Amino acid sequence: MNKIITISIPAYNRPETLSRLLNSIPSECSDDIDILVIEDNSPKRLEIRKVIVQFRDKGLFDVKYIENEENLGFDGNIKKLVEKGEGEYMMLMGDDDFFIKNNLCSYIEFVKKNRNLGYILKNWKYLHSSGWEEPMNYFSKSQLFEPGVDTLLKLFRISVAMSGFNIKREYLTGLSTDIFNGTLLYQIYLLSEVVLKYPCGYCDIPIVYSMKEKTEVPFFGNSENEKHLYDPGIITIRNSVNFMMSFFRISDYLDEKYKINFSEKLRKNLSKYSYRVLAIQRQRVGTIDFIFYFRQLNDRVKINNTIYYYIYFIALLIFGTKICDSLLFLTKRIFRKTPN
Repeated sequence: MNKIITISIPAYNRPETLSRLLNSIPSECSDDIDILVIEDNSPKRLEIRKVIVQFRDKGLFDVKYIENEENLGFDGNIKKLVEKGEGEYMMLMGDDDFFIKNNLCSYIEFVKKNRNLGYILKNWKYLHSSGWEEPMNYFSKSQLFEPGVDTLLKLFRISVAMSGFNIKREYLTGLSTDIFNGTLLYQIYLLSEVVLKYPCGYCDIPIVYSMKEKTEVPFFGNSENEKHLYDPGIITIRNSVNFMMSFFRISDYLDEKYKINFSEKLRKNLSKYSYRVLAIQRQRVGTIDFIFYFRQLNDRVKINNTIYYYIYFIALLIFGTKICDSLLFLTKRIFRKTPN
């Protein structure tokens, strides 16, 4: 009998954090969970294989492990995880994140009570080196959403962080495509198709920790599907601009398929919440390059259509990310939620 959730992990070159992730899955949930790991032909394949063998030997979970013969890239590997999974729901997990152990079983009970939902947005926490657990709770309580464009606009941007992304596999039938290879957003394409047709929900139980490793480097750009868009090992201006343009490869596709004018609404939404989009380069480049990045976003991504976008730019330009982040963190500490 298939499990409620297949924890689906695209593994690439991170054996240490993969081990941490696997060992964070609580054995109390073993009746409801199986695990699928697909290794994407990385330099540390042998170390990753060893991690899987050692975890399997514990005998706590059903673990399926696959090694790709060639590097498929992020989107190709997600597509393969969809194809090879068996659980009622597919929960994606990045191999550098891990579960909040005491909460996952409670989350699964929420899923069991709401098995008509096509997609369930997770609550999660960003674990800072100081020990502060920054809340990423986008709504004040668990709730359900009707299918449609309004719900898609609510969930599209805040679902990009992959770990804990949970979607009903039955509703993904017939959606497989290669046209979004290189977007790094294949899961968001799947989300869009499901949210437009089926009810969805938000569970306010935080289930995932995400943190930035001191040695962390992005591996995007190594596959044939990605190298024309991304420079591996560093987050360049080119990477950031191309990633933002990927949002609109999906939204333009939806507009053409469903005649919904979603791209225009998405541009305004991303503009209002563009602080992180701008900050990711402000902390890496000097003033001249940051202004160049800002102009690239204006000219190519075209999210310069709200006052918030310009406020973020000016604040980051003058004060930098350290001061601006501190103000944002203070706001979150006061309101104990992600502000709208």
